[in-house]
Formats: sequence, structure tokens, C-alpha cells
Amino acid sequence: MAEPIVLICELADAPRMVAGSIFDRKCALCGTAVMIAPSGQRILRSGPVQIVCAPCFIAAKVPGNGKPTAVRISPIDELLRELENTQPNQRRHRN
Repeated sequence: MAEPIVLICELADAPRMVAGSIFDRKCALCGTAVMIAPSGQRILRSGPVQIVCAPCFIAAKVPGNGKPTAVRISPIDELLRELENTQPNQRRHRN
């Protein structure tokens, strides 16, 4: 069986977000709430995915001795469009 894809996500309380992001998932390693942009949501629908927050990924807490075993990148034009159209995160600091 193939290793799950590691989807790296920003924390749910990040200062900025992409319209259409979802906030109902958590990091598989630390349990912190994350936000998933539309490009990441498409990856979620594609098969087994392990959601990892950016801080855990940066700290090399990912499976496989700190190296992700599978990487899938959304089309660069889609990622750039999302980055260019960020907005203040209205969900930040919600209880």
C-alpha cells in the first residue's frame, strides 16, 4: 500500500487566509487546528492524505525519518492565484 501524501497546512489562526479555506481539520501529529485552502482540498479528495501543520513539518516531525515519502504540488498558477488573493483571517482568535 502506498504511503499517504503529506499535506502541509497553515495554522487555523494564521493572520491571512484564502477565500474558500476550511477549518475543520487538525494536524495528525500535534492536534492543532489547521486551515486548508481550495488547492489543498482537492488534494484531500485525491486519496490517502496525512495533514501536517507547517510548524510540525518545519520541525521535521513528519513520518519517514523526517522526510515526506510523497509530495504532490498543486499547479503553480493555482497556488500563485491563492497567494495573491489572501485576505485577513476572520476566524483568527475565535473561541
